Amino acid sequence: MIEYILMGTKKHGCSIDNRKKEIIYYQLLSLYEKILKKPQQLLIKYSDIKKLRYAMGLLQEFDLIVHKLLWRY
Repeated sequence: MIEYILMGTKKHGCSIDNRKKEIIYYQLLSLYEKILKKPQQLLIKYSDIKKLRYAMGLLQEFDLIVHKLLWRY
């Protein structure tokens, strides 16, 4: 099992850490979002994930889940 992987960069991408059982989503922020001090990182614990579908479009599914979470803030 892979313990840690970074897909993309720490400016725009996500890292999966199986040791800490968490996913960190890094998003690009506009100047307006930076002024509002919106967080660049979104931490998702494995225990917070109810359902994850995986297939060829794993990253698109993950991206949809993350964007749904971001709209709550």
